[in-house]
Amino acid sequence: MGPTDDCASPTSSTGIATARPARGPDAPMSSRALRDRIRPGIQMTALNPDLPTARAHQYNFTIEHEVIKDTVLRAGLIGTRGRNLEMMELFNRNPVSNYVWYVNTGLPLPTGTFANTARRSYDQTVYGDIRIYSKFGYSNFTGVQLEAERRFSKGMAFQFFYLLSNSMSTGATPSQGGDFTVNGIEQPDRFLPGSYPSSVADRERFYRYSRDGDIPKHHIRFNYLYDLPLGRGKKLLGNTGKKADRLVGGWQIAGYGSTNSRWFALPATNWGSFSPVTKYGLVPINDCRGGACRRALAGGARASAARPAAHRQWRRVGAALGLVFRGDPDGRSRHRPPWLRELSAVRADPRTRDARAPLERA
Repeated sequence: MGPTDDCASPTSSTGIATARPARGPDAPMSSRALRDRIRPGIQMTALNPDLPTARAHQYNFTIEHEVIKDTVLRAGLIGTRGRNLEMMELFNRNPVSNYVWYVNTGLPLPTGTFANTARRSYDQTVYGDIRIYSKFGYSNFTGVQLEAERRFSKGMAFQFFYLLSNSMSTGATPSQGGDFTVNGIEQPDRFLPGSYPSSVADRERFYRYSRDGDIPKHHIRFNYLYDLPLGRGKKLLGNTGKKADRLVGGWQIAGYGSTNSRWFALPATNWGSFSPVTKYGLVPINDCRGGACRRALAGGARASAARPAAHRQWRRVGAALGLVFRGDPDGRSRHRPPWLRELSAVRADPRTRDARAPLERA
């Protein structure tokens, strides 16, 4: 071989030719350089060629009747149907658990460079998760709305609303993360044979169609305005003079309130034997923090005997009015029931538009 040959070095003193790597743009890349350039498990994202426009169909059917003068009752059926919503279809993913891999293959878990890709269905060396952006998601909302309204007449006006809601969706809702890339549709190869539907429509309904926990099932709202019967020409103090009437007459009470139910998601990752359920705030303990021991309740809340007398009195008043207090005087939070409530009322003189201190708020 000549000294200009690119495939071998000149003959050594022993007479044996020694090979050397080829050079140039067409030379093969070393395995180390290839591994540095393309890491196993690259995520790929593509677009579905069929991407229809998202649609929302709304409907309502409402009836109303004036039961007494200036007072109307309404009842309505309302709904929304969302179609062609964003979804991700996921391919080439690892089994959902090691157990699925053992049952399906009977092999130990892969190790080494391709441990992250060796268990995938479509490609075991280069590609990782493959995501296809599609628009086959859907949502359904149905509600029953009841309303009572009295227009201002004879010193009183009010509105009352009740809404019964049922909201379901295949994903991208706030309670499910609000991200269509997270709530994707898996393929049957990730699960045990026969445990996961084969068609996309059945998989979508089985795996992703669920309730939106951020929308309460029951929601009640109300507001009111009432003229106090005080002052000149009213039932109380009707003979008051003009000067005195400027002080005692013309007062109103206005307020609003709301209450709604809440959803609780049950845990799906714990099983086996558990200790008895303990409701904190009811178990007496000795709290020795700060150096001096005192009687308290588990969960950090002080025993009722240790609370100020005024606070205990306000709690009794609040309980009678159905109010929920947000916390104790020391700032510690309290256990809240499944229903959230908020009430507010103010008294005001309409002649001066001067809103006085709130009567009660929680």
